Amino acid sequence: MAVRPTDLRRLVQRGLRSVSSRALEAFALVFEPHRATPADLLVRRAVATSIDRVTLSTVLLQRQAEPAAALLPSWLSGYAPMFQSTPASASSRTAIAALPLDERRLTLRVDAADPVAQAIAERVAVDAREAGITIKVQAPVGLAPRPDVRLVRVAFDATTPDRVLAAIMAALGSRATALATTEPAPAIGAPLDTVYRVERALVERDIIVPIVHLPVLYGLGERVESWNGPAVSPIGAWNLANVWLRSASLPDKPDRPDRPDRPDRPDRQ
Repeated sequence: MAVRPTDLRRLVQRGLRSVSSRALEAFALVFEPHRATPADLLVRRAVATSIDRVTLSTVLLQRQAEPAAALLPSWLSGYAPMFQSTPASASSRTAIAALPLDERRLTLRVDAADPVAQAIAERVAVDAREAGITIKVQAPVGLAPRPDVRLVRVAFDATTPDRVLAAIMAALGSRATALATTEPAPAIGAPLDTVYRVERALVERDIIVPIVHLPVLYGLGERVESWNGPAVSPIGAWNLANVWLRSASLPDKPDRPDRPDRPDRPDRQ
């Protein structure tokens, strides 16, 4: 069964095991047009640099996530470590404190049906408060006031960097990507340096702010076993040829003799 990273501790307490794929989902903040202006760059950057991605990944998401400063995970692009979020300087914190209160307040919209997104949003709000930014998390089920920023969750297939970045850009929407950069999505077969250039342009003005990458996570019942390889492949698919179901009546480590006991019999003449 598919499980949420935030539920992993309860899964373990029930005696179940977990298996996961490589990182195949990305969470990112996307600022709305009215907060994507050059005048709001200071606020956006303060939010982006305030997020403690390591703690979010290891504590809230129970070591089932990877901190992300890039949209593509490192296993796919290889260049993700080149995207680093530097901590805010003392001068930038002073500049934030000098802004009017209205400019330091943001409404963050999340999917009301996504508990993981809501948990991440609440953590982002806590971190932003330390930087002088007040974030109100909004999870509407109907009409609601216009948000300033959205938390988006994008799943992608394990293909190639050019295809995945193009798919992520399509999922984010043309309005968001056009606000971030004039660069078009990479063409199919585009070289890696082109993919890097487009991705760098997407995130450099903090209109799109990557937060974490997540794998596909499954919980296994106590009777589910695998042969020599993992039950789930790196691309998130079940490796059914490698999975078997132990009989409910079969103990974990059967202690049976190699042959049934037989009464002693004299040797035949």
